[in-house]
Amino acid sequence: MAIGVEQKVNKIFIIMLMVVVSAGCSTSSVKLPGGEVVDIPLKQVSLNEFMGGQLSVKMPVTLSIPENYVYVGVRNMPAFSYWMPSNKIYQVQVTQELPQDTGWIYGNKSESVGYDKVTNEFFGDNGYSLRHVLSISGYQVLKSERVVVNGCQVIFLDVEEKSTRKRFYSMYIAMMVETDCIFIAYRPPLGNPEIGAYIWAELVKTVKESENTMEDTTEDSKKESPKDNEPEKVPMPGN
Repeated sequence: MAIGVEQKVNKIFIIMLMVVVSAGCSTSSVKLPGGEVVDIPLKQVSLNEFMGGQLSVKMPVTLSIPENYVYVGVRNMPAFSYWMPSNKIYQVQVTQELPQDTGWIYGNKSESVGYDKVTNEFFGDNGYSLRHVLSISGYQVLKSERVVVNGCQVIFLDVEEKSTRKRFYSMYIAMMVETDCIFIAYRPPLGNPEIGAYIWAELVKTVKESENTMEDTTEDSKKESPKDNEPEKVPMPGN
């Protein structure tokens, strides 16, 4: 499975809305190239809420997403949590295509990326670095950043598909359970890079400022995030 690529929708979307009590809402304005000013209300949800209650452990991470985004369940892909505008759900059901004009966010437990506590590195298929695996899969990493959030190792990625020049944003969050990671991807509205950049910047900011509601006893929280150097092979954990 290529890293960072959304799953093909294959007649599996169903309406499963989850009511989320947001931790807080905010509104900011974004000025588009033509001079139009657009207000973008955002809301905060916990990572566990975002994942639809699928996680086996409580994660001390908070996300900011557009206020009109709602949770959409997927019948044959229960591990995937999609969030999109509520007024796009019927269209997605009928067309089986994700809403390119508004964008969407989704998350799942990654099957192709892990985190190695020993090397303090995220790794992809065959143990190679994320940057290397993305490159050979047809993607260019425009920007990446490593941080530690309440003891959780996180990497943010700003990526462009080489063949289409489509841009998307993603992050991997180490669950500190074996090598498990959560993958979250945001596909911005087509033709509105300013809106996409703003929403992603707010999401990243909120993740970094997440309040810790749990006592942190992990040794990993004391590790410094490594520099994002050239791709190099790291040992493949045994799982």
